[in-house]
Amino acid sequence: MKASLFLCVLLSRTVPILAQIHYGIGVAAGAQTFQRGSVSDTKLISAVELFGHSPTWGASVVAERADPHMNVVHGDVLHSVTPYLWVGGGPSYVNLDGFKAQTTWNVEAELVRPLARAEILVRARYYPFHMEAFRDQARARGPAVYGAVRYSFGR
Repeated sequence: MKASLFLCVLLSRTVPILAQIHYGIGVAAGAQTFQRGSVSDTKLISAVELFGHSPTWGASVVAERADPHMNVVHGDVLHSVTPYLWVGGGPSYVNLDGFKAQTTWNVEAELVRPLARAEILVRARYYPFHMEAFRDQARARGPAVYGAVRYSFGR
């Protein structure tokens, strides 16, 4: 009897919270300037994102590919400043061929336009990294800027 009462109270508290969470997948394309050695170059970036959001908080995992030699994974926690502006950050894992992989931190801001089950957004993310190998180095020269579309399954 006590277990049934406990389960009933627990479900009555968690179901409304879970009903506010939506999750989904997104794709993005953008650009970022990198410096390798003495040459600066703007690379095109493609990304895939898995996310979960409540009305005020969110979490996402993003996998990016800047060129055939550079892959980055970001894990972010986001907070909604307004329904159209999200800010946050988290750890980033940068893997560049010829260099030892590096973990760093990122910060990001998103301007979001919600639609029925989708969101269109513009994102700026900065993740500083500086990698060195024998007679070579690579580093970020500025923030990555993206255009993205996300589709929600749980909305």
